[in-house]
Amino acid sequence: MAKVDIGVDVAHIVTREAPDFVLELSDGSCVGVEVVELADEAIANGMGSYGHLKRGVRERLEDRGIKVGICLSAHTERLAEMAGASWKPEADGIVRLARGHVDAECRDHTYEGAALDGYGVHYLDSVSMSASDEPWVGTGAHGPGRRLVAQAHRHVVNKNAKLPKYRANVDGPIWLVLVGGGRLASGTWSVMIRDLTFRSDFDRTFYVDHSDSTAFEVSTTAS
Repeated sequence: MAKVDIGVDVAHIVTREAPDFVLELSDGSCVGVEVVELADEAIANGMGSYGHLKRGVRERLEDRGIKVGICLSAHTERLAEMAGASWKPEADGIVRLARGHVDAECRDHTYEGAALDGYGVHYLDSVSMSASDEPWVGTGAHGPGRRLVAQAHRHVVNKNAKLPKYRANVDGPIWLVLVGGGRLASGTWSVMIRDLTFRSDFDRTFYVDHSDSTAFEVSTTAS
């Protein structure tokens, strides 16, 4: 169970709406708590598959001695489709495509649509390949991790707009709790969130990760 020192002594937790919870403290005061999921479960699980796919392609390239640089790109909708599916056939198809690319001495090229379908690659929007002295696999500048970061910021902005209603319903400070989980190509959500600063007007803002059981107060600035 994720735990974080919130600096107050909670006597009771009351479930309600706008905000989601009220913490009744031992001194008689109250704190309102609003909770927001940063990404739905399917996308979070898809991110895990995406991370496995990236590592699996790199390991297969190394095992076969295929020297090529590969950049993968997938939209969040495709990630949701990938959740629960096996990433291994996708990795095998990418490596077959890479072998053909290298054997044909092709220049830098981006494969999309039917070119990917022909190799059994169905969950990616594009696969870019370039010459390289060593095999490597990365994600595009607008890869899923970056898109999910933008989505997380939008969630906080949307909650800021509802804050006056929460304050009208609770005589006390209002906290925001961001909930996420799953793996990105570069690590876990919690690692990524620690490096971000959110524009939050809430009195305190926390992050709770249901995958690696971490919880902490995030960096914020007023909107």
